[in-house]
Amino acid sequence: MNNDQNDSKPVDLEKKQLVMEFERVYNTWITVGLGGLVGGLYVIKTLSTQYDSLTTTIYGLIIVLGSIATILFAYWSFNKNLKKIESKHHKKSLINLTIMITVFLIINGILILFFIFNSFKT
Repeated sequence: MNNDQNDSKPVDLEKKQLVMEFERVYNTWITVGLGGLVGGLYVIKTLSTQYDSLTTTIYGLIIVLGSIATILFAYWSFNKNLKKIESKHHKKSLINLTIMITVFLIINGILILFFIFNSFKT
């Protein structure tokens, strides 16, 4: 019986380490989402009144919506990974996260360039 208890400890330790890893990633994405949310609200409140432009307001709204999507995706991904750990069919996969980050960065890059070029016209 003592041997069975020792065999289960490495599995439990591995599960705990995976849960802690997923929690760190989840907390990081929540932090990024909240930072983007604050940045988007700053763009809407301050820059849109300073430049008096519809473009800056739209850009701020896109940042806010992207941040909300990041927070929701982090929540969904965390719960999905916890269920995988419990079902013992878990493997590390970052493809969804990589695709989301890439799309978000490309959209923000295009919007920043659009905002920069429009600010030179006025």
